[in-house]
Amino acid sequence: MLKTISKKNAVYLIFTAFCFYGNLSFSQDSSWIKKLKSHYLSNHNDSVRRNNFFPFPVVSTAPETGLEYGFAAIYSFYTNKGDKDTRVSTLDFLGTHTTRNQTALKLVSNIWTKQNKYHYYSEFRYRYYPYDFYGIGANTLAADKDEIYEKRAPVIIAADKKIVKNYYIG
Repeated sequence: MLKTISKKNAVYLIFTAFCFYGNLSFSQDSSWIKKLKSHYLSNHNDSVRRNNFFPFPVVSTAPETGLEYGFAAIYSFYTNKGDKDTRVSTLDFLGTHTTRNQTALKLVSNIWTKQNKYHYYSEFRYRYYPYDFYGIGANTLAADKDEIYEKRAPVIIAADKKIVKNYYIG
């Protein structure tokens, strides 16, 4: 059974819904579903090589987390739009919160320079994950409960240099 949602959780849900709805509803074309299908699901080449921003809501549930909600976004762009060989660069974000006061944030970047000479990758994660641990096995008791508060923020940074076509060192 779900507990009542706190004011903080309600504000987060409303913000997430507004971000998603706002991105879709303010387009000039009233047929936004058709526009999304054409833009994201077609297999035609992007000759314009334009920047794209796509936010979307995230909702899930699990016994350990309760209701999990938040939003994710992907921003894609080209560092050199004139060079057809330069790969697309991306910034990805995911932020969630649960009814059990657990929070997860993730920001990932993949940046490609002109002619793919360099590739820069970074990843930042933050996780606050309190939970109850009762031990291992099927014969644990409620009295065995240990409260565990996992909090971590790993960071990964990498750089690669092209040595020959499709081969990088870094």
